[in-house]
Amino acid sequence: MSLRLTAIKPRRRVLKIVGAAFACGYAGILPAAKKMQIYRRQGVLLGADTEIQLYHSSKREADRLFAMCFSEVARLEKIFSLYDKNSAISRLNRHGVILAPPEDLVDLVNISIEMSKLTEGAFDITVQPLWEFYNEFFGRHPNSSDGPSPDSLDRVLGKVGYNKIYCSGKEISFGKDGMGITLNGIAQGYITDRVTDILASNGLSNLLVNMGEYRGLGQHEDGSKWRLGLANPERPWDYDRVIDLKNGALATSGGYGQPFSKNMLHHHLLCPKIGRSRNTYQSLSVFAPTATQADGLSTALYAVPSQDQTRIRSRFKEIEIITRS
Repeated sequence: MSLRLTAIKPRRRVLKIVGAAFACGYAGILPAAKKMQIYRRQGVLLGADTEIQLYHSSKREADRLFAMCFSEVARLEKIFSLYDKNSAISRLNRHGVILAPPEDLVDLVNISIEMSKLTEGAFDITVQPLWEFYNEFFGRHPNSSDGPSPDSLDRVLGKVGYNKIYCSGKEISFGKDGMGITLNGIAQGYITDRVTDILASNGLSNLLVNMGEYRGLGQHEDGSKWRLGLANPERPWDYDRVIDLKNGALATSGGYGQPFSKNMLHHHLLCPKIGRSRNTYQSLSVFAPTATQADGLSTALYAVPSQDQTRIRSRFKEIEIITRS
């Protein structure tokens, strides 16, 4: 049994499923597998359109799997979404504290804090005030090439710092007024892992899941590998490199996915230490055992100079990195 979930992510369309197995509808595989049919469902996750495509011999079972997947996605979105003013993260950002926080929020915030420590602050979920500052600045100065002044930026940087977060099962709170967090650099990987776990626990051993990031288990039913096309950073609509994926996850970060400035030098991948976008790489991809780790590390490693990347990556033994400068 094989399954494919795909998410169309407007801010970062850098990966695409490729390979003849999907293009030809599994033509030429074993007769028993010809009974498989493709079923599709669409939805929305964290502001992006999503689509689930799954091959199954039973429509009833396919519908059951769809329902389980989207129920879990909807539940987690109510926790992690910045688009939803009533989500747990929105309430935390609005009030600076949330009592009896949802277990998944506590889990992912603690995972994020640990990743911040291991990456020496390159990954930091408290960059939300920076993102809001840049979004407002370029809304008022759309033709600016230099970006905000150092003084104005320093005032915002005072609100950034993962060590100012208190997180427990009883309370999550900020140590300074005006702080806020975003989980957009890791939540889609986390949700991808949760959906993968649901499907694997229901007997699917060959699957490729993408709810914003990709995670693969096994292979196609005909024995071929899952294959992903990696976008050319200079032409993001053009996929010029093909990567095999098996029993692991892949995430890619590139500043071209969501620029603030017209010259593309200021974008959503902000370095928490300097408050600006580094442009060492055009794109950076990370292979890791889980989508949570791949998502967070691709965000973090994009934001550090190459000399720091070597030191940080040595702490993660099972990852591989692809960079384009």
